[in-house]
Amino acid sequence: MFNIYPITVTWEAENLYVTRCPEVEGAWAEGETAEAAVENYKDAIRGVLQYHRGMAVA
Repeated sequence: MFNIYPITVTWEAENLYVTRCPEVEGAWAEGETAEAAVENYKDAIRGVLQYHRGMAVA
């Protein structure tokens, strides 16, 4: 089963793209390109969701 989370990609200061998801608190990433920011975000959201799943079990 897959969950789909919409993300935003914005151009921030210091020449970085930043990705965020309003539905997943604490998940964000950055990159020099929009594509790199999205790829980095995939790793970030996996970590945040894994953490939250672990907290639900405990």
